[in-house]
Amino acid sequence: MRNFILACMVFTAFSCTQHNQTSVIITKGNPSTDQLLEYWNNAFQALNDSNYNEYLAYAEKVYNYAPNDFGLKVLYADALLSMNMTEKADVELESLINLHSHLTYERIQQNQYQFITKHKKYEDYLSEALKDTEPINNSSTAYVIGEKDLIPEGVAFDTKTQTLFISSINKRKIISINKEGIIQNFIESGQDNILAVLGMEVDPERRHLWVCSEWDNPRKIVADSMLHTSIYKYDIESQKLIKKYVLRDTSHRLLNDLTISSDGTVYITESLKGKVYVIRPEIDSLELFIDSDHYYYANGITISDDDKNLYVSHFGETIMIDLKNNMIKELRHPENISTGRNDGLAFYKNSLIMHQDEICRYYLNENGDSIIRKEVIERNNPLFEIPTTGEIAGDKYFYIANSQLTRFDAEGFAFPKEKLDSVYILKTKLNF
Repeated sequence: MRNFILACMVFTAFSCTQHNQTSVIITKGNPSTDQLLEYWNNAFQALNDSNYNEYLAYAEKVYNYAPNDFGLKVLYADALLSMNMTEKADVELESLINLHSHLTYERIQQNQYQFITKHKKYEDYLSEALKDTEPINNSSTAYVIGEKDLIPEGVAFDTKTQTLFISSINKRKIISINKEGIIQNFIESGQDNILAVLGMEVDPERRHLWVCSEWDNPRKIVADSMLHTSIYKYDIESQKLIKKYVLRDTSHRLLNDLTISSDGTVYITESLKGKVYVIRPEIDSLELFIDSDHYYYANGITISDDDKNLYVSHFGETIMIDLKNNMIKELRHPENISTGRNDGLAFYKNSLIMHQDEICRYYLNENGDSIIRKEVIERNNPLFEIPTTGEIAGDKYFYIANSQLTRFDAEGFAFPKEKLDSVYILKTKLNF
């Protein structure tokens, strides 16, 4: 769990038969996951050691991984200023402001970026960034869950019964909320040896609920032999487990989120190694689909209504996979839009709903391979505390407002209930 929580703040051992495996695309000079984290750590170590030449060198390596990322722009600008490269730093800071992210205001005030806070234009940049923190509220409360220590992460919706499903990291279970608003357990805590429950998706035609579960749990609540990230397939009607698909490996893995095509093919992100897996109905086993160590923290995933395009968000950006030709493409976008660090990816009427600590809708072009514009749905809601994921329900969008993912102690235990809040599920009309 610690890797999952850290990311919210900042070949397998089994044999994989690879059917129509997507070509691996590695951007020239792009670091692997391990290299990226090494560069990042080295940058801050150099800063602490007042070695500003190395600070800039490593900050630039990290920045080149995702030059349109607001967090990496701040790091790079601060490193440039440490070497008195003011003009280049101003270019980065101005482009940072133009991203219009509400997180910019928070990031440029962080204590470790001491050169930005001493910059003569700092107050001007701060004033501009403040404008993007103005609340935008188009949501209302759909449900309040009194089980404070749930620590929810994933949302799924059954169009047939109008039932909402919410996954629990801490309680290792799934709850359901029917159309009358009755809340009950879909599966009990630890049922079927399930671990922390993350992303979920309903296959309405086949009446299945597909579920991601992780094994990286510092509490060691089950035997070590069971600590593997897995996919669970449940029968919605009987609430019984149909099959469990285990990803066995000697290193930490995290099957995080999934999406389903109309023919029942399931695509799954694996965050810690940046890969994508697939379960095809005719094979019915977990297979490697995209083999890459260069998509650090692959997270949200969704598919277009016509099954042509698969979208995957990772730390650096969002990519698109042309499923007809098995080609990976960068999802193009204007310079003032950043598509990295997203969670809760959902497809709606040729647009993408993404969570970036605010809820946004990104409108696509006709081919679905470029973002045309961004619309903020919800920003700075007072209930927000890491709004992780949501789900489309007709023309409504239901999502978790306060996952409380950081409310764990050093041992990995959730805070006592008196230090937790009720869980709020919000909803918004997508044609407001």
